[in-house]
Amino acid sequence: QDRLIAGMPGQTYGDIDFSDFDYKAFSGGRGRSYAKIAPIVPSGQIGTIKLDGSAEQAIRIVLTKEGGFSNHAADTGGATIYGIASEHNPIEYRRIMDALRRGESAEAKNIVYDTYKRKYWDTLNLDNSNLSPEAKLVAFDASVNQGSGYARQLIARTNGDVDAMLQERMNRYYAIVNRNSSQAVFLQGWTNRIAGISGIVEGSQRLASQQSSEMFLASHTISTRNAIA
Repeated sequence: QDRLIAGMPGQTYGDIDFSDFDYKAFSGGRGRSYAKIAPIVPSGQIGTIKLDGSAEQAIRIVLTKEGGFSNHAADTGGATIYGIASEHNPIEYRRIMDALRRGESAEAKNIVYDTYKRKYWDTLNLDNSNLSPEAKLVAFDASVNQGSGYARQLIARTNGDVDAMLQERMNRYYAIVNRNSSQAVFLQGWTNRIAGISGIVEGSQRLASQQSSEMFLASHTISTRNAIA
């Protein structure tokens, strides 16, 4: 029997608001339990922003690239909830799904946040990295979607050059499809993911440049006034 479960208004973790959360849990084939679950942060909620290099902001952005629940036959990660794949993170996956089945949406989100932070951000030591905020986001997204080991190699090979990082990530997706044609079904989604991250990076860089120009003009104006005085 279907049942609708809604998160309590005002539930938050970090800067992520979970008040819109709702899903239907229902019984799937062969007695297995499946869920149709809305994304934590729907795509389109991230506009032009200045990246600050924080885990909280990066997690919120990456969650717009992850859906709710999926179980695609060609996905080598198996059943996935909020980007947490059952094959790669079986313990965390089971804890999240158990919490959702109990109706404890806030607890499920806490587990999601902790998993992203601990296994995909902290493992790259991004809090203590000299990478730009934009490079941190690209590296973190790579860690989540392509593996933390690959993300470390990506940083080392590109020395944190954002354009090079994005291009290498896309090349890796193409290489995956060339090796295994069954993965071609995901290529458009991967392409959209890179395009979305690239857009956020470009927007952040544009804002940073504008702010730098405004600060220079303000400083120059003050210096000119002082000289006249």
